[in-house]
Amino acid sequence: MRVSGDFDDRAYLCGAQKWVGITSEACPQTSHFTGVAVTWFPALVLARIFSSLTSDPFEAWAGFWVGLTSFLCWMASLFLIDKIIQLYLKQWDDSPARTFLSSGHFPILFLMNIPVLYFATTRTFMVHTVELFWALLFLYFLKRGRFLWGLVSLAVLLATRPINLGACFLFPAFLLESITSIKIPKKGLVAIFATILVAALFVLVKMAVTGYHETFVIPLILDFKIESLWAFLFAQDFGLVWSQFVWLFAFLLWGRYFKRGSAVLAAAGFWMFVSGLTGLFWPTRGGTFGYRYLIGSYAAVLLVFLETAPYWSFFFGSKSTKLLKILLVSGALWGAVQCWIYPAPKPYWPWDKPLHTQLGLPYGQVFSWIKQTPDLAKMNRFSQAGQFLERLGLISQSEFTRQGGVRGYALEGSVGQFNFFLTGVLAIATLFRSVTQWIRRKI
Repeated sequence: MRVSGDFDDRAYLCGAQKWVGITSEACPQTSHFTGVAVTWFPALVLARIFSSLTSDPFEAWAGFWVGLTSFLCWMASLFLIDKIIQLYLKQWDDSPARTFLSSGHFPILFLMNIPVLYFATTRTFMVHTVELFWALLFLYFLKRGRFLWGLVSLAVLLATRPINLGACFLFPAFLLESITSIKIPKKGLVAIFATILVAALFVLVKMAVTGYHETFVIPLILDFKIESLWAFLFAQDFGLVWSQFVWLFAFLLWGRYFKRGSAVLAAAGFWMFVSGLTGLFWPTRGGTFGYRYLIGSYAAVLLVFLETAPYWSFFFGSKSTKLLKILLVSGALWGAVQCWIYPAPKPYWPWDKPLHTQLGLPYGQVFSWIKQTPDLAKMNRFSQAGQFLERLGLISQSEFTRQGGVRGYALEGSVGQFNFFLTGVLAIATLFRSVTQWIRRKI
């Protein structure tokens, strides 16, 4: 919940804080798309109010409220995943796959296999939890037949992360699926497809002429090397084979059942394809940070699983179900490990970043985990409880360096006091509810 001097985090904040009349000399000359301000606006209003009532600056309170918003978006994504699955339940026949996908733990495992936990808990000024939330909300509204709200969600999603341009394919696909129950004029369908085409052409022209932060589409294509594909798949840190098995498996499912599926399935695959191409061709070369370009398309990944369920569910025996559970649990645990040892600069993490970006098995990440076990065991750098114990003096204090200054890892000042107050209230409420439920069961 801290802002550094690095470009990405500060650029997102600077693009959003203008909505509440705040300007900062530390802001870069250019900023990212400000669609995230739609989601952050209540947090920034609260940050401005609290900064005027206390001695802590706006940026400190923005870190707290935006951080909380990012975490809440991550939690809301869990409920949206479950809601979307419930909408598909009535379309499935009984099978081991149906039982597993409709279980209570599948949404949790699916969410934990999305590499977004780090941005929900640590680097919260990045917009990826917000991106995932709006992508899933867009899918939920489309499946419910709420096309107007779906269009609004799509607009906010694209304003937040234009890389999700592939999501535009889903809108006409769901409209065509509902055309028997909803009378849509042909001119309306033509207008929808024309809008998507114009939007795509606009993005391509902008990337070709003005570029995006000095990145242009033609050099991206000309500079592509086949080594980027291997890095995209087999890089030690975030290669798809190691860190995003669910995304890769869904893409293979889409390729397998593309011809037998509906327009919705085809559109979901194209969304994944567009996001994958962007991650592959962007200057990161599919290495560290390249995976971030796929996060929004995990809504399409979920859709691929659900749309193809009728085709593979009867071939999905109990043993295969157990194997998939093992793979999902392993992916969730590995994602948590990646979050703990994420290769980030010192302002965000208390140690040097492990640059294990070579090709091959992810032994470098395992080595980092083992090397950092003593720090991980202390827990004061990675949890509210640890920071609270540090404030009480029960464990040793930890520090981190930011912009040339050394600061305590536990939140300080009024921000820290309010943080621990809110945490305590929630902890007491959760404990009280658990106790009352236990008493009711006994009675």
